[in-house]
Amino acid sequence: LQEALRLFFNEQTQIVADETTQLAVQPFIEGQFEIQTLLDQWFNLVQECKIYTHHLERPSDEHIFSNAFQNVLHTGNNYEILLQLEYIYQSEIEDMLKQRDKQLQELDAKHHREMQEVVSEPTDKYPDVYVRNLAQKHMEDKQVFYC
Repeated sequence: LQEALRLFFNEQTQIVADETTQLAVQPFIEGQFEIQTLLDQWFNLVQECKIYTHHLERPSDEHIFSNAFQNVLHTGNNYEILLQLEYIYQSEIEDMLKQRDKQLQELDAKHHREMQEVVSEPTDKYPDVYVRNLAQKHMEDKQVFYC
């Protein structure tokens, strides 16, 4: 029974589709409409559509990110999770910065001792080139912390 209903439904659908197509094409077959008029109308509609879609602006990446971020933020408990992560990251970064500052202070003290040693010695013991190279090494050591 189901197979018979399916076949009947398919046949009736095909008949309706054929009749609809015939009604749409009949005026052109009988010469009531000119093909060129239809083509001109179609061409004009395509041009209007192109102009319309051309003027639609693509959203900027910032706009897309903003919308996506808002959707993620306001879905479920994501807001609380992000706040917790921000707090954890903040404390970790503060610890890292404190550690870096301590290491920089230790390095500065070491550099100061080395320079004091070189400067306090007689000038013939350490040539100018040695002093310049030592100063350059000190600068390179510090740059490691800022990269």
